[in-house]
Amino acid sequence: MSELDVIRARAQRDLVLVTKSGLKDVRLWEHSNRVTETALKIAKLPGIGGTSVDETVLTVVGLYHDAGWITQWADGEVTREAICSKPTSSLQRDLAAVMMEASLKELLPPKTLEFAASCIRVLSDHKIDILESQFVAEADNLDEFGALYLWRLARKHTLEGKALEAAIKTWETQKQYGYWTARINDSFRFEPVKVIAHKRLQVFDDVIQQLKAHHLGLDLEEALTGMPLSASTLST
Repeated sequence: MSELDVIRARAQRDLVLVTKSGLKDVRLWEHSNRVTETALKIAKLPGIGGTSVDETVLTVVGLYHDAGWITQWADGEVTREAICSKPTSSLQRDLAAVMMEASLKELLPPKTLEFAASCIRVLSDHKIDILESQFVAEADNLDEFGALYLWRLARKHTLEGKALEAAIKTWETQKQYGYWTARINDSFRFEPVKVIAHKRLQVFDDVIQQLKAHHLGLDLEEALTGMPLSASTLST
């Protein structure tokens, strides 16, 4: 195994939650691994690539950027269901850096660990000028756009005991007030990533429209009336 493969295996061990009943919750690990892969790809995008980044640091920061939730869960401060249900705080970034340094101290040199820890701690600061932090922050924000957001939205509303209609209504309200357009302008530094975010936003809108159509049974209405109906013409 390569050094990065060993680091990924260690991160997977650290980030998969195992409950007292033996249930393995892989959601945080899946998110962290996906953000890492996205960050590595962002670093190579046309218009961005060519800059010098430490791939090992970028990988470590991506894998452990949300690890503070694990520490709080282990200490009984948050429930398993609440993990990543809201933006990660500065305290959680600090906890993530501490966990990362402790877990990887036998795998990486002290200077590499120190740099990676500093990258994690500033992730929530939009003014950061460290490329490794910028790429992970872009990837983490992009993970909330497109069809992937439906998974997070469903988990959040299920936790709150809300119905499917609440998820549809949330999206429609956000769209009406330009929430996501503002998010793109506020969340991303690099134009190529903004373009991808806009494309994912359109995909998610299409998904929600299909979800709403099936929720309202519009395909059945069409079969009954012979008239094509659009989810946008009906309210829930």
